[in-house]
Amino acid sequence: MESKIVRIPSRLYSDIYQVGGDKLLAVFCTLKAYRGKSDKYYAFKSRNHKSIGGYSLLRSKTNLSLSVIQKYVPMLINMGLCSIDSSGNVSIAGNDKLKSKFNNKLVPIRIGKNFIDTSYNTISVRLSSEERQQRRQIGIKTHRRDLLLQLNDPKTATAYKEAKRVVDKYGSSISVTECVVMSNAGFAALKDGTQNNKHKGAYWKKKLKQKGLISTKRRFKRVMKASFEEYKQYRVFSNCPQNTKYSYGYIVEELVSNYSSIDLVSGEMISELAIVG
Repeated sequence: MESKIVRIPSRLYSDIYQVGGDKLLAVFCTLKAYRGKSDKYYAFKSRNHKSIGGYSLLRSKTNLSLSVIQKYVPMLINMGLCSIDSSGNVSIAGNDKLKSKFNNKLVPIRIGKNFIDTSYNTISVRLSSEERQQRRQIGIKTHRRDLLLQLNDPKTATAYKEAKRVVDKYGSSISVTECVVMSNAGFAALKDGTQNNKHKGAYWKKKLKQKGLISTKRRFKRVMKASFEEYKQYRVFSNCPQNTKYSYGYIVEELVSNYSSIDLVSGEMISELAIVG
């Protein structure tokens, strides 16, 4: 089967994720993809006249294993997203049926060559959503910072009033990190809600990079110019953070890495914003 994009309502995505995580999402989207334009999977007779229906039917028509089907399809049945009739035909809820209950905003999920690949692609939906939210916030904060410049040298009375309003609400200094960032703990939280687990987050970041679903770039903040010997002394006698390193003649502190996620429709990496030093 060629790589295919399945779109499901964003609220349904959230509901399925809460019940069974990325793997349940992968199963539901796979069943929708392999079903094609038909309303259901139809039971049939094999060459030896054996009836093939229900779970065996899904196994024969998709790239899902029987064990995966037996584990996850009952969850979809309980959610009203799948049903099996007395003849063994299997129905999968379509978007036309679901749109009356869920919102019309659809999120794309690329069907992978296997079940695990598809489950990774479902994570990308949340990565892309987080990236877009951060980019919107960057734009908003950058606009506010630009307005502050009008406070001391306003071009118009309106510009001054806008700058004064920003100061009153947000203060006289607005910090803007001009790139999308996520810590290792953030990757763990995004994957399954795990809190403050840097090791687990580092694992998932590594796997997502291996799958080509994200790209990351390390960021450093210069502390001072120093020789390597001075750096070693700094590490011994100074109460410096653990993320302190030595790089190209400078003592630096490593910041949270920036990342860019893949666009599941085009398959291309979302372009990165400028990275601060």
